[in-house]
Amino acid sequence: MVPGRISRGYVMSNNAKLTTYSELAEVLDQLPALVRAERRRRGVGRSQVAREIGVSSTLVARFEAGQGVALYNALLLLRWLDGAS
Repeated sequence: MVPGRISRGYVMSNNAKLTTYSELAEVLDQLPALVRAERRRRGVGRSQVAREIGVSSTLVARFEAGQGVALYNALLLLRWLDGAS
């Protein structure tokens, strides 16, 4: 993973920020759909994603359904979207 890269053109680093916190909120709001779409695009099941990032497939399913998960797990899924786990 490239340090500071979030996903799909949203970039944060020590020297740069998203334009607004609202943009970050929008990315986080769309994250469950992004994870589901990317998982399907890659042709992998929830259990494979779960194994790759070290969580349960139930957690991945809950996340994709928009149910609350710990911020740490959301970060793992963001990194998975970027291709690093």
